[in-house]
Amino acid sequence: MRVPANAYAVDSSFGSGWKCERGFGEIGGVCLAVVVPANAMLDESGGRWNCHRGFEKSANECTRIEVPANGYLDSVGSGWRCERGFTTAGNTCVPLRTPANAHVDFAGNHWDCDEGYLENTGACIADGTRGARR
Repeated sequence: MRVPANAYAVDSSFGSGWKCERGFGEIGGVCLAVVVPANAMLDESGGRWNCHRGFEKSANECTRIEVPANGYLDSVGSGWRCERGFTTAGNTCVPLRTPANAHVDFAGNHWDCDEGYLENTGACIADGTRGARR
């Protein structure tokens, strides 16, 4: 078995019997250096790269995620969400408009009708079945 440059032998009955060193990726039976762009880092395997939090992969680079006013980076840091009381409209966060007899829902970006009211075409109307006997 021939171990290419920038690789090391592994004791395995599967595969080529070697792996590329950290910072190198296997392409066509050789180990080539991984080019890590600005605002990126090698992943856990060391053979690929991922963008830092607040950046997204675009071709061979990491571009900044543009977070609109009243927005924040999501928990992974690869996208954004609107703050509580705001909802997404294209690439912006706009105030959530709740109809009469409604409240902002648990997640904070939509609304639910108050108890005793039902949603009907974007409005909350009184539930006429409440108190009815069978």
